[in-house]
Amino acid sequence: MRHALTLGALLLVCLTCFVGVGAAAHEEPDRTGIFGVELDADGNATVYNVTAYDLSNDAERQQYGAFADNETAQVEWRDIVARNLREAAATGRNATDLEMRIRNVSVRTYTVVHEADNETTEYGRVEVRAEWDHLAYHSGAYELEGRDRNWVLVTEPFRSGFEPGPTRVAVHGPEGYERSVDSQPPQIRAQRNSMLWNPQTSNFSNFYAEFREVQDGGSNGGSGAGDGDDWLAGSGDFLTALLVALIPVALVLLAVRRRRA
Repeated sequence: MRHALTLGALLLVCLTCFVGVGAAAHEEPDRTGIFGVELDADGNATVYNVTAYDLSNDAERQQYGAFADNETAQVEWRDIVARNLREAAATGRNATDLEMRIRNVSVRTYTVVHEADNETTEYGRVEVRAEWDHLAYHSGAYELEGRDRNWVLVTEPFRSGFEPGPTRVAVHGPEGYERSVDSQPPQIRAQRNSMLWNPQTSNFSNFYAEFREVQDGGSNGGSGAGDGDDWLAGSGDFLTALLVALIPVALVLLAVRRRRA
């Protein structure tokens, strides 16, 4: 699919977007690995791949130490992750008209302390970060009818089969944006400006996540998301959310085209 988001593709996304989503915490989990995406309003993003090690476990402590005390091992791991990201970017580039590119890949190690149930556990984390140019569609370069606010829409590389492994997947919207009501299935828990998925229970083959700019300093998208968590539960709420979602979708699907310079 080149040069445009087609009507059929978006319709397929909207009709099949009801995928399983893991419960999102107020902060990203520090006890597990995570693949994260931090979106910018211009469609670029910072992505990070984090592996976590329980330092109270002898085997995991040794594994983390092998990275923390060995710069060569860190560089080798950075290069492995970078290669996977570049392959994913190439796949996404072929599936869209987005000129995806990976650059500025770095690696670091650090420790965090997790407190729960009156217990304190230290975790070692190995983090690879990269800049991902042109990861998402955005209102500065594309037109979607029915949108009255600036927006950012992510579909790739997940739809083309990118598998981040057993780690959680987090997507954060740009500063001043909020997740859109039609960008995720109902009956989930998510933050106002981020979503967290469990890849072991989620189907990313029809993935998309949309964020829209907050207007007048407050929510104007009908997402029902506040500063904390947002729950849509029960059949009544499910149908309400579905109806609310389909109204803008009908407008969105009328046209999607690239802005002309």
